[in-house]
Amino acid sequence: MISWLSGVVLLVSEDSIVLNVSNVGYLIYCPSAVLSSAQHGTKLELWIDMEIKQDDHILTGFVDIESRTCYRMLKSVQGVGTKLALAIMGHYSCPDILSFIVNKEYVKLQAVSGVGAKIAERIANELHKKAQLMVRECQSAQMSMVHSQASNVLSDIISALVILGFNRAEASMAAQKMIDEHGEKLGISELIRHTLAYLTRLKNINT
Repeated sequence: MISWLSGVVLLVSEDSIVLNVSNVGYLIYCPSAVLSSAQHGTKLELWIDMEIKQDDHILTGFVDIESRTCYRMLKSVQGVGTKLALAIMGHYSCPDILSFIVNKEYVKLQAVSGVGAKIAERIANELHKKAQLMVRECQSAQMSMVHSQASNVLSDIISALVILGFNRAEASMAAQKMIDEHGEKLGISELIRHTLAYLTRLKNINT
């Protein structure tokens, strides 16, 4: 099974592209957002959904794995095939689609050509729990990324201050204080300057 492809765009058509991967041309159907940004001769990386039929293999490509997951969810609903699922994803972003499903705002899906009231309601009802789970997973991943970035910033500030002669304990305390107070507004260089100024003030007070 093909899960991911990286290559050079050879051709862009109304609903698909041809991607040159190691001198093999893959016909890949894509949402309109991918098609509009794809240009001949440019490199493109896509997460692939591969549907195997008796007489054909259908490849569909997405720029991120969340969009592919959303597409597969839509296709699992009776009455929603490849063409309609791509039409929905071409009209709305993955977060918007998940929001409509979770909040039962399925009327908005009817703005997509080919989606009637019955199919829109079926999508919302059948995918409600799956969409809720996917939203929670995305939020959890975002929080983990934020925590990881904050940890890296803290480590970089402490290292810079230790190089300047401060001991690790006082550098850690001061750096965490400055991140808590200014972390959302300042970059790492500004945070280092604020932390250094804070430690200098403390040193002057204690001498």
